[in-house]
Amino acid sequence: VLDIITGVCVRALAGHQAPVGRVAFSEDGTRIASIDSYKEVRIWDAESGDCVNIFRIEAFVYNLEFCPGSSSRLLTEHGQISFDSHVDAAGSDGDLPLATYHGFHMSDGWIW
Repeated sequence: VLDIITGVCVRALAGHQAPVGRVAFSEDGTRIASIDSYKEVRIWDAESGDCVNIFRIEAFVYNLEFCPGSSSRLLTEHGQISFDSHVDAAGSDGDLPLATYHGFHMSDGWIW
């Protein structure tokens, strides 16, 4: 995270195992969302830099943003994702929880 005025790095968010493709800030500035090429989404506390939630999605996203007025819902071209404010534990097989979309879904140019 860079200070917008000085350009100085004030916090490094470490944890992704693959290159990060998208980053979004919540409207109130309290959360940062990032997604990597393995489709792992991490939600960060913007002030402390702590990872507060980790989950996986099925499809790669090109658009990632927080829903207006929310720090616990993301909007992608596939729909809306709601998540809790705690870190989800990996399953017994080590897999991350799979997020589910709410609202619309877009696939191959069709919205359904």
